[in-house]
Amino acid sequence: MLPTHDETKRAKARAYYNANKERIQAVNARWYAANRERVRETRAIHYQTHKVEAQRGWIRRTYGVEALGINKGEACPICLQRPTRDIDHDHETGKVRAALCRQCNVVLGHAGDNPDILMRAITYLIAYGLGDKNVTEPLG
Repeated sequence: MLPTHDETKRAKARAYYNANKERIQAVNARWYAANRERVRETRAIHYQTHKVEAQRGWIRRTYGVEALGINKGEACPICLQRPTRDIDHDHETGKVRAALCRQCNVVLGHAGDNPDILMRAITYLIAYGLGDKNVTEPLG
């Protein structure tokens, strides 16, 4: 079967690049050096307008899972308040557990995912009268 026009065009472009790689890279480096701020601004605008897609792509590449409700308005299963934006995972096995909000994920991380430390933190809060908040209502 004959190659399509696009395949032929791509093959020619690839061959040209390979034959002129050093010259092309030098031209690109000079252009980038002369337009560094413009590139930085363009990348920042692109990231802001495509932030959700970028985050989902990173999650998919890093953990091999779909976005698990991230940025879909789902509430964190721990605090029941903030939207899920982080992936909680076991640092030893790499196994994904759930999508959490940033604050709850950080709390688990600082506690080393250790239930004993978290239980002592709960006991501490109750002992100082801070455990009477209803967790089904807003925490803030």
